[in-house]
Amino acid sequence: MKGGLALSDAVVIEKCDNYDIENVRERIKEGLQLLGGIEKWVKPGMTVVLKPNLLTRKSPEQAVTTHPHIVQAVAELIQKAGAKAVIVDSPGGPDSKAYLRSVYKTTGMEEVAGKTGAIVSYNPQKVELKFEGGSQFRKFTLLKTIVEADLVINLPKLKTHGLTLISCAVKNLYDLTGSAWEGKLVGLMAVGGGRASYMAPMNFLNGLMLNARCLVIPRYVYALEKEIDQETLKSEEVKQRIEQLVKTTIEMAERLII
Repeated sequence: MKGGLALSDAVVIEKCDNYDIENVRERIKEGLQLLGGIEKWVKPGMTVVLKPNLLTRKSPEQAVTTHPHIVQAVAELIQKAGAKAVIVDSPGGPDSKAYLRSVYKTTGMEEVAGKTGAIVSYNPQKVELKFEGGSQFRKFTLLKTIVEADLVINLPKLKTHGLTLISCAVKNLYDLTGSAWEGKLVGLMAVGGGRASYMAPMNFLNGLMLNARCLVIPRYVYALEKEIDQETLKSEEVKQRIEQLVKTTIEMAERLII
């Protein structure tokens, strides 16, 4: 994604009793208004990628993929703001235009494109991005359409997952990284609000890494939000646990190399 936008901690939850298009439009519009309106991020002339979760060739009624009315409502708002909406995903299955077209058709994305004028991307071309400052990853392979966009809007499907327990925003974007994680050694750290919740992110992250065929370090660091900030570690205990995780990671990496 070109450029950058400041992140916000603001979260809006809008109750939507059904997928009726008028209801969905109203709920999404109201939610965005509470955040300042979609015009806060989407500017005229932008190319905005909509990334739904299109896991496989399933109809909206099967509740496996992002509902087309969600995508339609957001696409309409993007175009009203003077930008171009592009629907992009890389679902599981054969890496072919024919299969991708069948997924877009079955999940309702082609119909959304026909109603809104949004573009459905069939471009499988990928590009390699360098990440020189990375310790585990020095490069990532992503879809060219994603990389060239001015903005990416994540439209996940909230559902259960066999390995990660829940599939939502992180999992939806993680899918774009393809096989970049495979065979990598991964140490897990998480920050949460309550000490009793320490196993919750572990279950999610560990499942995600196993799904990516990573080698997960059998040591885990969990810190409370009050113990850590953007500048310093406030807890000496957390600092020691991180140092031990780093030490274990290095030791395992050396043994694997040998």
